[in-house]
Amino acid sequence: MKAVSDVDPSTLMLGYRSSIPVYISGSALARLGHPLGEVNLTRGAYLTGILQMVSSNSSLSYRQIAVARGSPDQPLFFQLYKHKNDLSATRCIKEVEALGYKAIFLTVDALIPSNRELDTRAPHYLEDYENQGKNIPAKVNEAVELNTLGTAGGLIASNDIDMTWEKVCQTWYFLLRASSALDDTLD
Repeated sequence: MKAVSDVDPSTLMLGYRSSIPVYISGSALARLGHPLGEVNLTRGAYLTGILQMVSSNSSLSYRQIAVARGSPDQPLFFQLYKHKNDLSATRCIKEVEALGYKAIFLTVDALIPSNRELDTRAPHYLEDYENQGKNIPAKVNEAVELNTLGTAGGLIASNDIDMTWEKVCQTWYFLLRASSALDDTLD
């Protein structure tokens, strides 16, 4: 048995201190939960001393989130869903670097939409939220595109589904810290 009255649960993640061994993971559309969305997450991360990863599918701009930091020293990480257009993806990376984001996590788990029944059965939810509950009818002669992907599917519509490590490594330099060898990541 060990004494626990003086335990320090803090840890380092990529060299940045977190008061406990958890962080706020990138999550899209935080404004669906509150109008300040990711700004509230950034403020909460600062007040609690934990780290935050901002999603490339955030509901606020990367700048709005960066400005909400409690201190210029507050580290923010970035979750990148790579755009199929390499130039757009590069612009995004340069933007978050200029804003002081400390790490970029390349996310490859959602290249195709998953089966989200509620999302596809009620894709109007996000549209209703953005319209603040006002019923805005389509124009009489306006063609209405049927949304079969839902909100989540719409977020990944521009993702690079042909992405490979070779393509990524040719486009950008990434520090691969989670793997013991580059060969492990190329398979």
